[in-house]
Amino acid sequence: MTYNNGTGAFSLTAGYEIPQTASTTIWETRSFNISIPSASTTDSGVAQKLFPFASTILEIRCSAAANITIGADERSSSTPATAGIDIFTGGSMVCTSGGTTTSTFANAGMAAGSIFNLDIDAITNTTTTLQVYVKYQQ
Repeated sequence: MTYNNGTGAFSLTAGYEIPQTASTTIWETRSFNISIPSASTTDSGVAQKLFPFASTILEIRCSAAANITIGADERSSSTPATAGIDIFTGGSMVCTSGGTTTSTFANAGMAAGSIFNLDIDAITNTTTTLQVYVKYQQ
């Protein structure tokens, strides 16, 4: 491929072709993190992320100085305060100071327009900072 500074046009080198049709599906692995500095069991629905496109959760990692049990669910964007479908197998995941990772889920599919909601179900020891990392593919 070459670029013409004068016209601003790109052209292909001989022997290469541009396909007449191309797929509009782009599979990208993405991630986001949620940080809650003073985690509390009253933190239900305070950490939410909208999935604008249908996506599949691949992995969730978390860490905290104290053991914190978290829950996550897929909620409808029209009723974000209403509990949805549990994401974790067994309904929860325990985050520890050594870090915890899972790639096994009861519900890994996030519908386009749905909300990922994080709940804090229990805290052992003192209230502490919670870090949650979510890797997904859209």
